[in-house]
Amino acid sequence: MKLIVLTSLFLWGICFSIQAQTPVVSSFPKNSIRLGVDHLSLDAPDGTARRVMLRYNRHFTQRWTLEGGMGYLSTPHTLRALDLVLEGKRRERVMLEASIFFDVLKHPNHAFRLGGGPAFWYRDEELLGHAQYRILNNTHILNYLAEVNHVKGHSLGYQLAADYEYRIPEVNVSLGARFTFANLDTAISSMLGLTAGYHF
Repeated sequence: MKLIVLTSLFLWGICFSIQAQTPVVSSFPKNSIRLGVDHLSLDAPDGTARRVMLRYNRHFTQRWTLEGGMGYLSTPHTLRALDLVLEGKRRERVMLEASIFFDVLKHPNHAFRLGGGPAFWYRDEELLGHAQYRILNNTHILNYLAEVNHVKGHSLGYQLAADYEYRIPEVNVSLGARFTFANLDTAISSMLGLTAGYHF
């Protein structure tokens, strides 16, 4: 926990130092808003899900970027026990992330950024566990018993990302793709997604 906080403060300090020491090209948009959809891994039994992310980027230079993002995930939760399929409450998560990125390309419209930073996830879920049931006359289920685990709380950790973005200079609209790896104190997840943004 202390290491994550100190690392975050260190990254913020570097970013503001770069802003003070390095001039920004006046013709280059200094801000952008990006909307993305990520396909991410979940713990069993669901396996995968999709989240929506809204990100704000502050471009201090053409190569250094500070990003803050907020995401939301809502996916159905089911449990299969032989021929029986139980449907539980939807799994919901709220995600907050902050990152600092460095662009390895020297191009005004193409960017390939590498970076990372702290991640905070909150979830309130009811997960279905082991299920037992009895069948009457081979056609109707007489009764069933399912284990329900209530998982509520937050997870703190870090995330690393590789991000490609192409900006169309005539309209300042961008399209991109991103791979993210998140390591939190209660979960590890990998994500692959697409983004669309506007620079101003």
